[in-house]
Amino acid sequence: MPDAPLWRLLAGLKRYDKFKEGDRPLELVHLKIRTLVRDITTALGQAPENQELPERLRQLQEDLADLEPRAPWIVTDFPVEMALWG
Repeated sequence: MPDAPLWRLLAGLKRYDKFKEGDRPLELVHLKIRTLVRDITTALGQAPENQELPERLRQLQEDLADLEPRAPWIVTDFPVEMALWG
């Protein structure tokens, strides 16, 4: 069956397109939360008397803890494309 490799490639492309449309927005949310955590941590170092920052930091860290189990590929050590393409 000479078209088998092409069929596999097309199937892989369909899976990747589905991933980009459905799951990729979670990665953007994760990145935004991590950026906010970094910025608030820096702000805490500069203004430790600010009482709102620790609460906001705790809330963002909880959001990360909730998000990561829903999309474990976000925190993997390799690109998600490797999992899709083998």
